Amino acid sequence: MKKNKAPEGMTCVIVVDGKFCGEEPNRGQLYGAPNAKVPLCGRHAAETYAWSTSQYRDKLIAQLVEIGALSFHSPGVTYIVKLPNGRVKIGMAGEERIAKRLEDVSREYAKAGYKEPLTVLALIKGGGTVEASLHHKYQELRVTDELGEQFRAEPELLDFATETGVSEEFAWVVVSYEQWWNKCSKKYTGQDPTEKAPTIDDDEWDF
Repeated sequence: MKKNKAPEGMTCVIVVDGKFCGEEPNRGQLYGAPNAKVPLCGRHAAETYAWSTSQYRDKLIAQLVEIGALSFHSPGVTYIVKLPNGRVKIGMAGEERIAKRLEDVSREYAKAGYKEPLTVLALIKGGGTVEASLHHKYQELRVTDELGEQFRAEPELLDFATETGVSEEFAWVVVSYEQWWNKCSKKYTGQDPTEKAPTIDDDEWDF
């Protein structure tokens, strides 16, 4: 985004809960297109930049993939998982970190009160370019809440994930994740149902 100095007295114009943010402009700058600049605070400048970059990047990469202009995808693995809240997450990580990334996602949802594991639907060779093209392809299913970006579990997405599946090359990732989950949750899931269930912060939930 191009920047120039914000006039004195202007504040961030992003609407939050029906009211203007009102914070001081980040570094006293205006942000946006040449003829549509607005004052944004640091947090909203970062969020707007990330959103616009993602939107245009995803669309461009998806178009390049569609016409076959990419001779290879960026390194990494793209994952499609069913979340314990019933939605779907599409993300990516390096091949050496993909199992750890699934563990991290599980931790995020466990801390939010979800006690079920992820269901790994697909693992696809290719990192950011694959992720971006899928984000664009299923953008109409995108939802965001306090746990971040997710996608509605509609048949079109689930069918694609099921058909793609997990190749033999990445079968170890599923095994590793399942072993980790069983190890970390066995004290909770194996508990006597007449006993009081532990909270996420209790030692029994061994994250």
